[in-house]
Amino acid sequence: MGSFFKDCGCARPTRCPHPYTIRFRNGLGKQVEEGGFGTQDDAIDRLTQIYAEKKRTAPSVAEARRELGQKSVAEYAKQWLPRQRRMTAYSTGEHVNSTEPMERRRVRALFEKLPVVDGMGMYGFRHYFASNALGSGIPITDVAEWMGHKSIEETYRTYRHLMPGSITKAARILNAGLRDAV
Repeated sequence: MGSFFKDCGCARPTRCPHPYTIRFRNGLGKQVEEGGFGTQDDAIDRLTQIYAEKKRTAPSVAEARRELGQKSVAEYAKQWLPRQRRMTAYSTGEHVNSTEPMERRRVRALFEKLPVVDGMGMYGFRHYFASNALGSGIPITDVAEWMGHKSIEETYRTYRHLMPGSITKAARILNAGLRDAV
């Protein structure tokens, strides 16, 4: 399991103020020391915790960790590469500009399939979609999420004039509230 000790020359080590040190083998099989334990009980608790962690680890996982700990990065890379599936241009993202988000690539691909309309670009189609959605009574929260806006405020500032009866409805509510107050 491991051991604990004091690395001092005191005549009565159990009563001296120096901290305890523990020595054990880690998951990679290497001997490790940890220090700074004030009492024997603290040192024993830590050793017990380490032992319990080792016991919970499956033998195959422990063996793999020990094996891995003995290798250099170059040795591991040589062993790792042949085990990987064949990398294609698609799986590495080299077929596209990898800095462009996937959703934007999908929208761009859809946009290329749309009919050509003079003076209308991709953002014109986005605006058209949002305008129709709000004009048809779809909640602004849903439209904001679909459009990828960080907050509803952005959607509201841009499209509030399209929300059916929103200004008229607000005016009626305020008017009724003022009438009741008088």
